[in-house]
Amino acid sequence: MAPPVFTGSAGWNRLLTFTKSRNGVMDVKGIAKNVYWSAYGKTICNPILPEKINSVLFICLGNICRSPFAEKFAAVNYKDPWDLDFSSAGIIGEFSRPSPIEAIEAAKCYGIDLNGHLSRKLDNKMVEYFDIILVMDVWQYNYMYKTHREIKNKIFLLPLYENSPVKLKDKYSVYNIKDPYGKSISDFTECYNRIVFCLSGFMQRIKP
Repeated sequence: MAPPVFTGSAGWNRLLTFTKSRNGVMDVKGIAKNVYWSAYGKTICNPILPEKINSVLFICLGNICRSPFAEKFAAVNYKDPWDLDFSSAGIIGEFSRPSPIEAIEAAKCYGIDLNGHLSRKLDNKMVEYFDIILVMDVWQYNYMYKTHREIKNKIFLLPLYENSPVKLKDKYSVYNIKDPYGKSISDFTECYNRIVFCLSGFMQRIKP
C-alpha cells in the first residue's frame, strides 16, 4: 500500500483527516507548528567556530533559569583541558534576581548549586569580551543578531549542538530549549537535561 500524500490545500485537509483517524484527536496547532519549524529550521545555522576560544557567555531571557545552569555546569565539568572562562547573562529583566526554588532543586540532581546566584543583564562589555555567545532559543538568536549585528559571528544557537541518542519529534524543540520558568521541578529537570546534551555536543567541537 502506497503511503499517503499530502500536498496543496486538498492535501492539508486530507492530512487533518488522516491524523484524526489515526490518533482520534485532531491536533491542528501541533501539526501547523511542526510544519512551520520543519521549514523554518532549514534556514537556521550557526557560524563557523573560531580556531581559538578563550571565553563563552551563555544567554537566556532573564538569567535565572537556563543560562546560569549552563554556566555552572560547564565550569564544573569542562574546566580541563579547555581552561575556558564561562559566564552568563540575561537579555531582559531586573538585576540581582535569584534563581527560583524549582531551578535550585533541579540543578542539585546534576551536582550544580544555584544558591546564591543573582541575575546579570547583558551589556556591551560582555558582548565585546566573550569569544562565543550561546543562546537558548531562536527568539534570542534573532534578537542578538538584530541588536548586535557587528558581532554576528560570535552568536551561536546552543540547541543545534545537541548530542543526544533520543531524536526529538517536536520540531520546535530541535531549535529551542524551552524556558521552564514558572513550571515544575520536572520541567526544569527536562530543560537541564537538554542543556547537558547540548553542551556535550558543543564542547566536542572545541579544541583544547
